[in-house]
Amino acid sequence: MKPKVRKFPLAALLVAAIGGGCSRSQPEELTRLSEQQQKPSNPATGANPSHLPYGLQEPPASNNGVNDRNISVVKRSVSLSYDCRRGQANWAAWRVKPENLGNAPRQDDFFTEKSLPLGCTRTEPGAYRGSGFDRGHLMPAADRTSSARANAETFTMANMLPQHPDLNRGVWREFEIRARDWVRAGAVVHNITGRLGHKGNIEGTALSVPRAFWKVVLIKTRASQFGQQGLDRLRVEAVLIPNEADVDKKPWSAYALSVDELESITGYDFNPELPDDVENQLEAGSISVSENVAAL
Repeated sequence: MKPKVRKFPLAALLVAAIGGGCSRSQPEELTRLSEQQQKPSNPATGANPSHLPYGLQEPPASNNGVNDRNISVVKRSVSLSYDCRRGQANWAAWRVKPENLGNAPRQDDFFTEKSLPLGCTRTEPGAYRGSGFDRGHLMPAADRTSSARANAETFTMANMLPQHPDLNRGVWREFEIRARDWVRAGAVVHNITGRLGHKGNIEGTALSVPRAFWKVVLIKTRASQFGQQGLDRLRVEAVLIPNEADVDKKPWSAYALSVDELESITGYDFNPELPDDVENQLEAGSISVSENVAAL
């Protein structure tokens, strides 16, 4: 079924950014940090510090001067920025550790988020019915398989956005699996993902269909894996993938870009609480290593 949307004009910058393709200077870079370089997480977003330990600076226009376009929803496993007018998230942030992955089955019990404040649009599980779009998880259900309870929490409708099936079940899922592979190898992975642009609404709702989805993963590998003492290693991966048919014909790496490039497109400043030199090394995609490294 072809997804049904009420169409709107697209921003020229968005068309150029996505349609023109993404470049990347160097893949899968490594950077090291010293304990003395640590900074506290930025509380401005209202996120749980364990979900978003290195902060997020949002675009000045993200609130449009109205708080209900960007309220904080904090669950046990994930922190979300939520747009009360549209009834959907702007972005989600969460951490995945090896102990979060187990054998609990997928619960598939979608539910309306009851913790939202009075007057905030609460999207019902059936809102996507007949639209041709999937209820796409921001934080994947497979990132919480340690227990049925943990898995069930990911099915809040506050954690869903309209995703084309070729994205949700294809290349986006592949990138999610890749992130879990890093965790199974012993890493701790910090994820932040969100929507970009607007190409229409699901018919009969205020739900915006994003033009694309972005994701940044920060991979922290423990020093002990390298036989070193007092050293951790950081690397970052970022993708920007159109929310449309046939995107699954390419691997996720075809949509990779540097964090600097993603910041210029989205207006977000990712991980601003990292030391400036480390943030610059990670986000530019340059190969650079700093000495005197310890755990974050």
